[in-house]
Order: sequence, then C-alpha cells, then structure tokens
Amino acid sequence: MELFESLEEEALLAMVDKYCSESVDNPFESDIRKFDATVINEKAIIDKLIDIYPNSVAPQSVAILDALVYKMSGPYRHAKFWRFTRRVLKELNKLNSLKLNKYLKNISKDMLKSEMHYSLNVCAKRYIVAVLISRAIRSCRLRNLCEQAASHCLQHIQTGHLLQSNLLLLALNADVYDALKKNMAKIVECYDCLQPFLTDLNLLHIRRLLVAANNTFQSSRYLISTLNSFRSIAGICGIEENEYTDLLASTSTSKTSNSMTLTQTDGSMIQLNL
Repeated sequence: MELFESLEEEALLAMVDKYCSESVDNPFESDIRKFDATVINEKAIIDKLIDIYPNSVAPQSVAILDALVYKMSGPYRHAKFWRFTRRVLKELNKLNSLKLNKYLKNISKDMLKSEMHYSLNVCAKRYIVAVLISRAIRSCRLRNLCEQAASHCLQHIQTGHLLQSNLLLLALNADVYDALKKNMAKIVECYDCLQPFLTDLNLLHIRRLLVAANNTFQSSRYLISTLNSFRSIAGICGIEENEYTDLLASTSTSKTSNSMTLTQTDGSMIQLNL
C-alpha cells in the first residue's frame, strides 16, 4: 500500500487518472445474489451520491473566459496575467469534465431492473472513488492557479495599463476560487458517503487528505467572492473612486470592435474594451 502525504502529489494523480481511464462497461458482479441488504445499501449509497455530487464549477465564469480566449489570446498571449488565467480555464475544464451523475443514474436504474440481485463489482466502486479523488486533486491545483493568476493581474493593474481586462480577470478568478470552496466541501461529503465502498488499500487513507484540503479551502481568504464585485477590487488595488467611475464609464462607448458586453449577476450590463 502506498501512503500519500498530500493531494498534490503527482503519483496520486497518476494513480487516480489510471483508474479513471479504465472503462467499466459492466459495473455489476457476474454472480447473482439473493435479495439482501448488501445490494439495498449499495442502491441507497448510489442514490444519495446522485443527489449530493457537485455540479460544474463556476459555469458562468467558464462561459466568459471561453469568450475571452478569442479576444485576448492573440494580443496578450505572452502576458503573464493572461497565460495564468488560461491555465485556470484549462484546469477548470478538466475538473468539470469529471462527471458521474449519468453513470450513477444508469447504475441505479439497472439495479432496479435486476430486482436488486446484482452487487457492484470492485472496478466500478474503484472508478467512482477515483473520479471523486481526481476532482479533489484538480480543485487543489486550481486554487493555486487562481492565486497565481490573481497575483499577476494585480501586478499589471499597478502599472496602470489594461485596467478593465485585469479587473475582469481578477473577478473571474475570484469567482472560480469561491466556487471551489463549495465544490471541495461536497467532495468530502461524497467521500464519506462512499466509505462502505472502499476496498482498494491505496484509497482508504485519502479521507484525511481530503479533510485537510477542505479545511485549507474553508479557512483561506481571497480578494473578493463574487463576479460582480468590481468596486471591491478597485478599492483593494488602490484605484480612486473617480478613477473607478471613469473606468466603467469608458466601457459604455461602442467605438471599437474589440469589445464585449457582459451581464452581471445583478442584471446590469458592462461593456468591456479589451
């Protein structure tokens, strides 16, 4: 059995990625069982997991970042604030691709069809746990990337150039960071639900790493917590109120083709010149 000291160890990611890549076409044992408590308990665990499995992280921010890729990858591809934000988007897409709901719903449906006579096999249980752990690992990576991207955005803001773009990127990174906190809390809840599933010795001790990572997430602080907190960012960056007002007012002009209109969570519109 290999013991890991941190969720950020490359060996752990390699192991769970291997498990995640192993196709489990038939998740059930081949031997028929009598109607017993084992299968009933497994069905209850699967159904609970369907209810609590985390949704996609920061989908609104992903949509905006996807649009910004087209606008900014050409002129700013070498700028650190953009390079690190692109890394956030790439890792976020990997995280959001780790979906289980459809797989779990099919298992639940097949259990009912078989009249609860077939138990889940070891490979299926390991696959479910591995996807969950992979989600936690990528969440930790994303937290670090968000912090690095924010640092580079702040450094560029201090130069007085590209204020609009960097304020937006800072807000997007903060939105992702805030969503990751909720995601990690859900992961720990899911893992606790799956404890009866755990048969692989390499995965048995991971809970303490998940709890430690979740504690780090919940106790950490970021500059802002919501996508529409541009005023808060401006204050943190030392931008005066009149400068902030002028900055947002300047975005209302429609003279350039390199612009984007965004709808904030409060329904207001912002036109950004990129």
